[in-house]
Amino acid sequence: KSAEKRAIDAILDDPVSAATESVVETSKRAQCSDATLTRLSRKLGFKGYIEMKNSILEKENKDILMTYDSIDESDDPKSIIDKVFFAAQQALTDTRSMIEEENYLGALDKIVNAKKILFIGVGDAFIVAYSAYLKFSRIGCNASCTKDYDIQLIEASKLTTDDVIVVVSHSGETASI
Repeated sequence: KSAEKRAIDAILDDPVSAATESVVETSKRAQCSDATLTRLSRKLGFKGYIEMKNSILEKENKDILMTYDSIDESDDPKSIIDKVFFAAQQALTDTRSMIEEENYLGALDKIVNAKKILFIGVGDAFIVAYSAYLKFSRIGCNASCTKDYDIQLIEASKLTTDDVIVVVSHSGETASI
């Protein structure tokens, strides 16, 4: 079987696992590379693997963002710490596999050359946006970030084509932003 066929079989045989596993876990189960799953996702009309996973979740009527299924009540503290850190590392690995260099370089160019950077986030995502704002401010960038939605709109309305808005969202589906 080709790698793509193994990937398809793994997804169709257990769509719930495919929708809740990381790209690395699914690729191991399918005995293919992470890139094969990403290419397959795009071939099927999705922007990437995450979008395909979300589509599978919708079809399966699941609402799972991040789980720690591997943690058991009998786990000792060290095991729990290791499992939580592994999940965080896996999230970073999954995110890295979705980044296209051309898009990254384009975004980097816009941010580096921006006259002003507005960071926006809602709920938990605001904390990430605010942290980025502090880091960019610390290195001398003209940046702003506010938690108030109305102020976010006012600040955004003042931006020009020389400015950049960085929107942070965990789901990518927050309607207000």
